[in-house]
This record gives sequence, C-alpha cells and structure tokens, in this order.
Amino acid sequence: MKLHTTKTQTRSFVNQALDAFFETNKTKPKTIVSLPEEQWAMESAVIPYIQESTTPVSLFCFEKDKKRYKECLSNPRISSMIKEIIKSSREKGVFFAKDNSEAQIAFNFSYQNKFLPPLNSWNALGQPVFAWYDYCGTPSEERLQEFTSALPYGSVAAVTFCLSDRGRGYDSKLSDPDTIQVEIANRLNNIQVHGTKKLTECIHLQYYKSSKEKMVLMIFTNSVKLAKIYEAKLEVSEPLLSKPKTVTKEFLEGLKEGGASIPLIMEEYNMPRHRVAKILNPPKKKLSKNRANAIRAEFLTLTNEKEKEEFRDKVCSDKGISRGQYGSIIAHTQGKLGEKRRASGKLEIEA
Repeated sequence: MKLHTTKTQTRSFVNQALDAFFETNKTKPKTIVSLPEEQWAMESAVIPYIQESTTPVSLFCFEKDKKRYKECLSNPRISSMIKEIIKSSREKGVFFAKDNSEAQIAFNFSYQNKFLPPLNSWNALGQPVFAWYDYCGTPSEERLQEFTSALPYGSVAAVTFCLSDRGRGYDSKLSDPDTIQVEIANRLNNIQVHGTKKLTECIHLQYYKSSKEKMVLMIFTNSVKLAKIYEAKLEVSEPLLSKPKTVTKEFLEGLKEGGASIPLIMEEYNMPRHRVAKILNPPKKKLSKNRANAIRAEFLTLTNEKEKEEFRDKVCSDKGISRGQYGSIIAHTQGKLGEKRRASGKLEIEA
C-alpha cells in the first residue's frame, strides 16, 4: 500500500495499528515503546487503552537529546498528559482498571533521557510489544540492524525513515521505500530467537511529508489475526490532489468539501495560514467611481423591492462584488448624502 499523505494522517495509521494491537492481545500483558519527541501524539492515544486494560501495560518513552528531554518535562501539556497516564494509580507502579477496582494491575511508565534500545531488547519481557521507532534520520545500516528483530507473537513494529539525502549520505538503494521494505523483510526472515516469531506481515507502507522532507512509514506484525483486524479497521485516506500552479479559492474549497481541514491543507501544500485565509476570503474588489455611480444611477430608476433585489443579485454576480460592498454603494444614493449627489448631478452615468 502506498499513500502520499502527511505526518498528521500518518499518526492516525499508527493509532489504528495500536487499536488492533490491544484488541488482539486483550488478555495478555503488553509493552509499548516510543520516541515521543515534542508531540506525544501516540502516547496520548495510549491513555484510554491503559485505563480500560485489565492486564498489565508498560509504556517506555525515550529521548536522547537532553535539552528536548528537559523541555518536555517542563512543558505543561506534556506534564499534564503524564499525570493523566498515572492519575488512577493508588501507589507508584500500581494501576487499577476501571471495571475491576479490586484487582491490582501492574503498570510501568518511564520517560528516559537515553537512546532508544534495539528492538530485540524487549524480548526479555516475554510479552507482545508495540514499538514505533520514529527515526528522523535516514535508513542507515546501524538503524536497520537496530530495528530488525523477532518479537513475541502478537507484536507490532513500526518504523519511520527520512528519504531526503540533503548531503547526509547513505546507500542509494535505501532511498526507495520498496527497497527498504524488501531489505527489512530479508533481515527479519533471517532472524529467529527462541520464544519469538518473525515480523513477516507488512501491514502498511506509505510515503508522507514532514517539514518538507520525504518520509516513509512501514508497519510490521507477526500475527495474521492482528493483520486482518488492522485491515478491517483501516480507513484509507485518499491522497490530496497535486498542488496546482495557481492555488485558487475553488481548489481549496474543493479540498474542504472533501474533508481536508485547514491545518492539513497548510501542512500538505506548505502554505502559511494567512495565505490560505487570503485565498478563501479574498480582499474586496474595488470599483471605480464611474462604475459605482453607474450602479447608483440605475438603482434610482427601480420602483419596487423585487426589482431592487434582482438588480442587487445581478450586480454582485456580474461585477464580482460582495453584498456588503453593494450595500455600501447603495447607501450613498439615500439620505442627505444621496440628495446632495443627485442635486449636484454626481449620480449621472459618466461617459
């Protein structure tokens, strides 16, 4: 499956895989591993699953950059989310499921200022793992080796790579998503660890854009059942249309009618909000005094409300002005200002 979409949509695919993971492993202890960076989008999505779980759930988050790590801890939104994760705990490391408050369910949460451990590190836990190795970098040999591992049955491993070279230098064969998928599949097929199962099912492959970079997301599982659940849940988002040479109001309105939000349009087409707003709500078209006076003069010849309404609709349509502008023009034909204009002959149609 190949979709050209955005980071925002990509997270929804990962969350759908997370949903399939929890549904497949309802009765088993589970481990979730991630690189939240500043977004903490998937981690936030994990909260409802943890709160409803009647089996132990562990969430391990990693950040290698010390500055970013400290910023996340001091960020009110993130610290509030972390408190939300453990707010039902009666004591550290113990979680009580909503529907079974008498049963103590072991719950582990950690956010560590460390490099993300290799995927095979989680085999020691002996339970299904959901891991999103959301790399910002290119698919180097080191990262491929770090990511490829067999895992306990029912596991999901998602990986994100950047495909823009920008002088970073990497094997050209790894610049193509299809090649990377085959490379990872070959490595997975050559791995066998006792008590684990190879991640042979690639349930998702797509391109997307993030900060103008070309990216790829791949999601693997070793459970045929999980793969089928994911496929049933997957709501395929149609890729947005290619950006035309000139972005028009009609083009943007068509995207909105198709369900695209303003933030999504901004991200997909690399357009700042003020530009999108200006295209959707263009500045009022200015009329020359001659044309405005012509409208006023014709308006004065009308005798009933129906004629005036029809005239208004015709003027707004033919001359491309808003009803507000029309109302402003007509206002000058009435009252004292209108009387002065008529007396001075300024409402006559000029040649």
